Amino acid sequence: MTGSAARQHSPGEGLLLACVQPVAATTPSPALADLARDPRMEWTPTIDLAQWQGVAPRLARALAVNGLADAVPRNLDDELQAGYLATMARNLSLRRELARVAAELHRHQIDTMVLKGAALVPLVHRDPGVRPMDDLDLLVHHDDLARAEKVITAAGYRPSDRAPAAAVDDEEHHHLPTLVRADGSIAILICLGGSYFHQGRLDEDSHGCIRLDMTSAQTFFDTLQVGQLVQVAS
Repeated sequence: MTGSAARQHSPGEGLLLACVQPVAATTPSPALADLARDPRMEWTPTIDLAQWQGVAPRLARALAVNGLADAVPRNLDDELQAGYLATMARNLSLRRELARVAAELHRHQIDTMVLKGAALVPLVHRDPGVRPMDDLDLLVHHDDLARAEKVITAAGYRPSDRAPAAAVDDEEHHHLPTLVRADGSIAILICLGGSYFHQGRLDEDSHGCIRLDMTSAQTFFDTLQVGQLVQVAS
């Protein structure tokens, strides 16, 4: 290695990197346990970092799988485990609602692709408590937008008070205004077929979405089969 030495991770950073591995939430790991029991471990900043990065539920589950509750101050472990259980409860509620809405869309013969958390939790994370979800993201063909909005509205949703008055399809946004359930507890974002993948500049940040040119996005939507996994590497 030339130049300055590579920065060494702190025990807390190393623990979080170990926790985000897919198997960490299901399989005990001696290496992860060693990191958690490192005498240099600083739990408060580690948990703060986990919450900021959105991986606190994964940390909670990895600690439980490895029987490491005694390695964490009791009040902090209680906070972590409560967050994990709250994430699970929220995600199971979203899963039930997704099944209901998807059934209505299917009944009206509207092809739908589930995106982001709702797709990743059952296919990748497996444990419904380790990946926080805020809403449901659904991808439909552009020609089905109006019908999809009508079906979801009939299922008890309405445009969010904070949403723009019309559909947005430009370089920054590629979806209908957010629809929220009448009680405000669940939001659904209907993304435009193909447009969700940002046909803009490929050398700029995509703000969490997958940016492709139009041809690639259309191919992705038309050929990807239910249950297939997509790995995004940077």
